[in-house]
Amino acid sequence: MRAYSHLLVAVDLGTGCDALIKRAGQLAELCDAKLSLAHVVEYLPAEPTGEAMLPPSQELEPELIKGAEKQLSEFAARAGAAIASQHIAVGNIPSELARLAADLEVDLLVAGAHEKRGIFFFSGGTERALLKRADCDVLTIRLKDD
Repeated sequence: MRAYSHLLVAVDLGTGCDALIKRAGQLAELCDAKLSLAHVVEYLPAEPTGEAMLPPSQELEPELIKGAEKQLSEFAARAGAAIASQHIAVGNIPSELARLAADLEVDLLVAGAHEKRGIFFFSGGTERALLKRADCDVLTIRLKDD
């Protein structure tokens, strides 16, 4: 039995992504597994009152997707690992990553967790939501903020 055959790396396009992709690439190589990258565009601006959340405007969403595709391609080019595919989704991060993992028949979802300080140390909501929603194994790699 092969440990894992397809790894999906959830990339937030921020600090630590190069290290995250590198570590996932090393694991994929050890398992002789396919490696794919995914980014979820979650656009949730608040109204000036801070109470209501608005959906992305029809004009802004294509720009956000295009920018994310460009950045994801840049990370893939620097990865030093064979990237099988790249995916951009729009919506709720844990839900979209779980959907992508199921659609792609991924057996390990790899995500990074940034160091948290203060009250945010206890949050980790995205990581917990991934564990609840994904039908595959989830590996969280601690990322150091620069």
